[in-house]
Amino acid sequence: MNAPLPIVVIGVVVLVAIAAVVVCVVWAEVRAAKVRRRRTRIARIEAELDEKAQALRERMFEIADALHREGHEARKAMIRASFLASGRLPRDQ
Repeated sequence: MNAPLPIVVIGVVVLVAIAAVVVCVVWAEVRAAKVRRRRTRIARIEAELDEKAQALRERMFEIADALHREGHEARKAMIRASFLASGRLPRDQ
């Protein structure tokens, strides 16, 4: 009669051990899934930031080009006004 009790105890210990392993595996998978979601979210945000940074760089170069053109036209106008005010003609005319 004493023999069945140790078998029951061993059976319970084995079941508890299996349950503990299952819980650990599930817990590890849940943590890994959270890490994957976080990394995916970070990658998406970084991609959006890269796109916005590229758009800002392009806009910056457009503005710089427009300022360059306006400056060139302003210099030409000042030279023209200077020749008109002095009464001289440019050498090429």
